[in-house]
Amino acid sequence: MSNKLIREVKGNELLIDALAQAIMSGRPFRQATDSPYAFILADDVECLGLHVLQYVLEQKPFDLQKCTAFCDLFRKHTHESLYALSSAFSKWTNQHVIQPYFDCQSNGWRKTYTVKPEAKTSVDPSVLHFLCYMAIHYLKYGASFESITAECYFDYVCQLGGTALVEQLKQNGSGTLPQKLTRYYDDDIDCTANDVTACISIQLHHDTQQAYRKALQFIITLFKETDFPHSYYIQFNSPNISYLPIEDLPQTGAHALFAGAVQYSDLHPLIAEYANTVMRIWHWYTDLEEHDASAMPSTFAVFALGLAGRQYFPLVSRYMQTCDEEHQTVQPPFTTAFIGQYGIDAQSLAVFVDCILSMEEHPPVEGVAQLMANTTCLQDLLKIKNDFSDRLRYKDLDERTRNDADELNSLQNILWEQICYAIWGLPETWPDIIEQAPPQLRPLYQQILTTADDE
Repeated sequence: MSNKLIREVKGNELLIDALAQAIMSGRPFRQATDSPYAFILADDVECLGLHVLQYVLEQKPFDLQKCTAFCDLFRKHTHESLYALSSAFSKWTNQHVIQPYFDCQSNGWRKTYTVKPEAKTSVDPSVLHFLCYMAIHYLKYGASFESITAECYFDYVCQLGGTALVEQLKQNGSGTLPQKLTRYYDDDIDCTANDVTACISIQLHHDTQQAYRKALQFIITLFKETDFPHSYYIQFNSPNISYLPIEDLPQTGAHALFAGAVQYSDLHPLIAEYANTVMRIWHWYTDLEEHDASAMPSTFAVFALGLAGRQYFPLVSRYMQTCDEEHQTVQPPFTTAFIGQYGIDAQSLAVFVDCILSMEEHPPVEGVAQLMANTTCLQDLLKIKNDFSDRLRYKDLDERTRNDADELNSLQNILWEQICYAIWGLPETWPDIIEQAPPQLRPLYQQILTTADDE
């Protein structure tokens, strides 16, 4: 028998207050096992986390310190807290900021908010500070696209007379991270991390292994010991800037940092540690818009190590399998450089396939068809095809697709065609490739370039 679910705060204040006090004081509280968003208030009563947050945020008078402290505890100690927090923040902002202080004009799907003339003189400063708190929450814990929401909140603050507050935060950071982790300098290096602008600034005074080691350690420690935003960018300067030998790869601060660091083999384990620490799907280096590109954090570190030695092939494969294939776009230059360096053998071919599957419609890679034109390489590729269903295990598939054999087979055929396209070009040319192949290779081409849909 399922529990009764409370659908509003009104009339249930005593039960919800008891839960709020338990969360605030660190006393034990129960979360429902069959619903990620619900709390058990009594033996037969549940409520959503959203309602607990609404109850706390609506207490009169508004207590900024209490509300921010409660939200921090709620995020740290409850399941699926980010969804509830985002919903509560949106409702609170609409009720306490947008409705009383802004006029809204709609132009199709776009809304424009302009402050009411009388608003600037009537805003409680704690409201502005809480708006900034919520904006920083979105930057640190939300999906990468929620940086847009954060900027909207900062804009509300500026329009309501809090420009100096926003400027101070963007100049100095939130002030919630330990200074020893956001600021470091000595004779070799000068490092600063700002969690509001999501910028890590690295200035090397000398191009030495020691200086690069300090830079890497600063960044790794920052991410391991703080809640610095997962989408960020790196400003990097050194006496001698260099880039990886990968044509058309965007030249950014992170690119230059790892192109310099990878020159020191003793730093390779530290570069790998950085990559494994920051690699996270649906987050990005945020300074690539001008390059019309997108790249997951760790990209340049992984590419640098991928060209440094075969021992990092597993790291490259893990990276490619983690990529958001719908949106990330920087892989093709690396794929070309990777094949140019290693050619095709059983090991490099497996990584090559991961590169192709890391994005939708990876363009053909020049020269691979010629490298594949031998029995050994074709047999290696055929083995990958025969075991191809194993490669779907890391794909983000819905339950229906995973349990539907026809859906899986269809997806497998689509992905296999992408691999063949990256090697031999358009499917229309494949019959000619099979026909023109040497007799001893023709059966292999036939098996590789034929999908179940063609049989």
